Amino acid sequence: MSNPKIPTQTTAPGFTALLRANLVVLTAVGVFVVLAYLIWRGAAALFPETGWLQGPLN
Repeated sequence: MSNPKIPTQTTAPGFTALLRANLVVLTAVGVFVVLAYLIWRGAAALFPETGWLQGPLN
């Protein structure tokens, strides 16, 4: 038996909510990429004798 006081249908999120959620995810990924790049370049500067760490940018 179902309880008539509990709604069974949920509303889907709107376009604005989906856009905002996607922008939050893209921002988080972008911040992660920038931090990873800065750590990599910092390690490359700290250990200049390590060839694989220098990468294709030099």
